Amino acid sequence: MAETTGEIKIGEPEKRFGLIAIEKGYITPDDLIKALKEQIGEDIQKRKHRLIGNILQAKGKMTEEQIQDVLRALPQQK
Repeated sequence: MAETTGEIKIGEPEKRFGLIAIEKGYITPDDLIKALKEQIGEDIQKRKHRLIGNILQAKGKMTEEQIQDVLRALPQQK
């Protein structure tokens, strides 16, 4: 019988929308942080949840075409 050591294997984390947008040069890390703060603030206030891409587009940081490009680059859900 095989022994388990309690070790957790950690693979490469799935890339998220914001990281891909930064890697593609569409936004800066500061843009993402501001959008995340806004998203969390809205969630805490129980306002309608907005996706990061929608927040960035509303702030003029990303175009619809850029958002679609990032969405195509996201890993497929399992």
